Amino acid sequence: MHDDPGTQPPAGGVAHRQRRARQRLTSAARRLTAEHGLAGFTVQELCDGVGVSRRTFFNYFSSKDDAVLGFAKGVDEGQVAAFMAGRTSGAAAEAGAGAEAEAGAATVDPGRLIDDLAALAVAHFDEMGLTPDDTAEFIAALQREPALLPALVRSGQAEQQRFVALVVEREGLTGERDRALADVAVAIVGSLVRLSADAFFVETNTRPFDEILQSTLATAKRLLNAEQAPTRANTQQTNPSQPKDLVTTP
Repeated sequence: MHDDPGTQPPAGGVAHRQRRARQRLTSAARRLTAEHGLAGFTVQELCDGVGVSRRTFFNYFSSKDDAVLGFAKGVDEGQVAAFMAGRTSGAAAEAGAGAEAEAGAATVDPGRLIDDLAALAVAHFDEMGLTPDDTAEFIAALQREPALLPALVRSGQAEQQRFVALVVEREGLTGERDRALADVAVAIVGSLVRLSADAFFVETNTRPFDEILQSTLATAKRLLNAEQAPTRANTQQTNPSQPKDLVTTP
């Protein structure tokens, strides 16, 4: 009898078994696609090879395409719940934040919001079943079936809009300026994710995606914080008595 996680009752460790079943289905779907193309195997053959039922497959994936791309149904609900619980803002009026309080604007901890968005992106990436050891198989499947690439791009765009909506809801953003904050925060993290993904998919890469993204995020923070560092011009302005030949740039 197959060990079919999709039909087992809730029990200790069932979430781990379900995740492993999804990963096995995704890995097998990528391998079969790279070898035979999407039309070269059936869902039943995929399930037989992994040792699960068709019912389990369709509990996790809507199609073979989704299995190859790692787009499982509702797998990130726990991560989304954790993200939503991390609200950093409240109405500025409640915090007594002067003029902004009168306008009813929200106060947001931008650093924590960016960190939490990055963590959510990492969780989403992980659920796609991608590790440094899996990238060759994934790329081979995409090369065999290039029609999957537009679906991958559309998914990324949809996820970006979804993240914006999550930020707006989590932080209680209502005004036009506040909602723009959500757009900018998600755009920043999205750009860092794309840069990190480029590095992740390099053939010689051995680092996990979360490590690459955290390194990219740290670099971005250093660049943004550099705006607060003294420059030659403002050093001269704030220290007019300092001799010009002693003024240095960072």
